[in-house]
Amino acid sequence: MTTRRRLACGGYPASRIPAKVTGSHKVGAKLTCRTSGFTGRPTKLAYQWQRQGGRKVVVVSHARTYRVRKADAGHPLVCAVEASNDGGIATVPFATSSIAHIPR
Repeated sequence: MTTRRRLACGGYPASRIPAKVTGSHKVGAKLTCRTSGFTGRPTKLAYQWQRQGGRKVVVVSHARTYRVRKADAGHPLVCAVEASNDGGIATVPFATSSIAHIPR
């Protein structure tokens, strides 16, 4: 996901509030990626769940919700959100609140 792209027609969306992961942080549970505080009136939100750990980041889903799998155990899951409108694209900042640590 990009950090920011500005197009010629108006202002792009922006948010200083990190995405937040809600739900039970265990295998089989459903996690939800929540965002708020956008300016610039986004017309589309795109989600990306990433499994982190080691040298490789694995994209595991592009939906707002994610069902935790066995392969996620022991790895942090991060939700990134990209907001867009006719003015451009912006990614919500990552923060500790957007990481779900899945116990083994």
